Amino acid sequence: MKKLVKYFHERKIGAYLFLLLTLVCIPLFINATTIVILVSPSSIVMGIDSKAGIYDLDGKYSHYELISKIFKSNDCYFALTGQFSHDAIDYNTPQIIHSVLSLANNNMEERIDSISSVMKEKLIESMEVQKTASNGKLILDKKTGEPLSQLVLIGRENEELFAYMISFIVTGKEKNDLQINKKRCPGSDCASVFYGGNIGEIKKFLESGNYNEFNSLDLTGKIKYFIQLEIKKNPFKVGEPINIIQLTKTGDVWLSRNGNCPIVFE
Repeated sequence: MKKLVKYFHERKIGAYLFLLLTLVCIPLFINATTIVILVSPSSIVMGIDSKAGIYDLDGKYSHYELISKIFKSNDCYFALTGQFSHDAIDYNTPQIIHSVLSLANNNMEERIDSISSVMKEKLIESMEVQKTASNGKLILDKKTGEPLSQLVLIGRENEELFAYMISFIVTGKEKNDLQINKKRCPGSDCASVFYGGNIGEIKKFLESGNYNEFNSLDLTGKIKYFIQLEIKKNPFKVGEPINIIQLTKTGDVWLSRNGNCPIVFE
């Protein structure tokens, strides 16, 4: 617990959160979040909300906190949905990702494979700890075929833009294993829009075919439009402010930025 509290405290993510973590020893940090990425030949734009839920030792929802959900490590930006950390097994996802991204002798594809392998191992271990502590119940009781956690990572390598979305899909009747599903841009599975986390309303909108209002918006407006669909439907899970970063081949531009965003690893 000390490592997780120190992690948030050093990055000044709210004295209230620091105090509450210290007093009640909450071991599990959950992002019931919405992430949207727009991909074009000239830029990649990532937007994400700021609401995160915290659960107590019995797996009961405690409260939400507004935090920065975008992290910066070296020249990459990343964000997460689902399980964020678990103190009982010393599992802190952002720190794991940063450690692997700092490996100088590996290309990005190799780093992504390493991150995916470690995250899968830790998520499975965390599920087993939760089941043991709560008579078989999981806090994030996802159905078979649904993602327990997702990682979105964007950046530049050899002056080329890239985006990854890695999903850890629940498999098996006992929900004790995870399948890694990876999408990459550029690549054969690249799409103009990626989205993760709470996305039910976004999927409905995209299936509706009614894009007249949406098509008139700029990049910032489009990202906010998507995420606000989820905020209206799930105000206790997804919430403003919405942070938006745009990457081009020559630099980074914040289209919408609030508070301590991003959390930067030195």
